[in-house]
Amino acid sequence: MKQPIYISGKISGLDIDEVYQKFQKTEDKLRNMGYTEIINPMKNISMETIKMTRTTKQDYEFWCRCMIQDIESLFKCNAIYMQKGWTSSVGAKIELFIADSIRLKNTKCGFDITYE
Repeated sequence: MKQPIYISGKISGLDIDEVYQKFQKTEDKLRNMGYTEIINPMKNISMETIKMTRTTKQDYEFWCRCMIQDIESLFKCNAIYMQKGWTSSVGAKIELFIADSIRLKNTKCGFDITYE
């Protein structure tokens, strides 16, 4: 499938190595389903930066910067994949709201929302 798809799920408050693995498994699953353009937000920033920032008081500012970057990536996609557990993530809820808004305004792009 040529349409780009964005992976959304809970990240904050979880073990970052486990989150990275979960997002990678989802990326692999989507690739096996035929998607060729997959936006994995865990690859937008280095693991070293994530780990360093989580140990400082700048965590909220870092989260905001990541969300801005992720939303910019989302706007390049025609679909979003919501991982299990997304309902307990403020960021994933924001991403879904934006995705749904895009679909409503741009029905020609055929935006798909897939839930795990």
